[in-house]
Amino acid sequence: MRFNFMLKALASPFRLYPPGEAPVRSPDGFRSYHGACEVPADVMRDTALAYARVFSEPPWNEAWEPEEVVEKMRRELEPPSCLTIMRGDEEQAVGGFAWGAVVPVDKAAVRTLEAHGFRTPGVRELLDGAMRRHIKGSRVFFLDEVAILREFRGGMAPIQFLVRPALEMAVSSGAVEGLGWTSWSSKIAPLSLYLGFSELIAEVEGIAFLYNPDIRPLLKIAQNVNGQALERLIRSASRLVRRAA
Repeated sequence: MRFNFMLKALASPFRLYPPGEAPVRSPDGFRSYHGACEVPADVMRDTALAYARVFSEPPWNEAWEPEEVVEKMRRELEPPSCLTIMRGDEEQAVGGFAWGAVVPVDKAAVRTLEAHGFRTPGVRELLDGAMRRHIKGSRVFFLDEVAILREFRGGMAPIQFLVRPALEMAVSSGAVEGLGWTSWSSKIAPLSLYLGFSELIAEVEGIAFLYNPDIRPLLKIAQNVNGQALERLIRSASRLVRRAA
């Protein structure tokens, strides 16, 4: 939990802004949609192709058909929700994506089972119990997916502008607690911890479910600090956390 307190301290000089009013503007090439009904068919298809490609690589090594991903997106993008894409190139129209939704706590475990297809006996009860023990409110922000194709990776800015609209959607909807997931073998796992998703609530079949008790400090920083400064801030804070450990 140390990094949550660090984020809170780092965010204290800043204020929260309504969606679309942050001092640090989202650059060209990023586009957000709220609810599956807002997502054009071509954007849905191109995002599904990007998803299938990125999750076919290690450590995931998963085989997804684009139609399966489209079905998953339509299911998970029930409002209040947000999908943000980063424009790619002529070969790959979508270079990165992130989506999440605000969900009732009593539906969070079922959402997880549908997303990951766990087969471990009793896993629904395990996840439901773990989530209810940690989550204080009646609804929680579920950060479902964040990924960037290999050729478009670099720096903190892509993650910042992919995730920020979903955080803004969640806070404006009244949800301040967050859930996310990762694999410890994924390169994004350490970043999840630095973004405040640092409390392990359950681990199932190699997937770690992480809890963030308050996403507002992260949102403040994402709204007020640009990508390069954000990278320096995270590096400095992570060194302080390691020294305190």
